[in-house]
Amino acid sequence: MSLLARLRYSLYLAIALSMIASLTIVLASADAIAILPSSAFDWAFSPTMGLLAYALAFAIAPLLSERFPIKRKRDETETR
Repeated sequence: MSLLARLRYSLYLAIALSMIASLTIVLASADAIAILPSSAFDWAFSPTMGLLAYALAFAIAPLLSERFPIKRKRDETETR
């Protein structure tokens, strides 16, 4: 996997990971559930969360790209 492909796959993966983590943190820190403190909500939307998600995604991108490849389908009407 080239560096550019790994960076691109990591970006897609970081988006998915951060959305899942943010949803989980926000629900767990809600007043009705209150599993986590309310300060966890602020951390979920901080730049630190995004950087950690991207670093994790960059580390596991080669493993997941083998199992879940992203392939683009060529448009039938496209001509070269």
